[in-house]
Amino acid sequence: MEDEPLPNKTKWYSIQEAAEYLDVGEPTLYRWMREGKITFRKVGDSTRFWQEDLDAVMQVYHSAKDLEKAREVCPV
Repeated sequence: MEDEPLPNKTKWYSIQEAAEYLDVGEPTLYRWMREGKITFRKVGDSTRFWQEDLDAVMQVYHSAKDLEKAREVCPV
């Protein structure tokens, strides 16, 4: 029970946890931080991320095949 987060409490991700969550290397995460591609927070000397920050950096690209399938279900 101790590991369960409290309701409405934001989970903080460390650099290592964030890299694992995004399935990228830590150097990539540091580069994104330098380039301003990802939002991060400093807590003392520690760098932390919220899950919403990590989710925001992901982009979804749809293939033309997916688009055609969607049009069959919902014609425009």
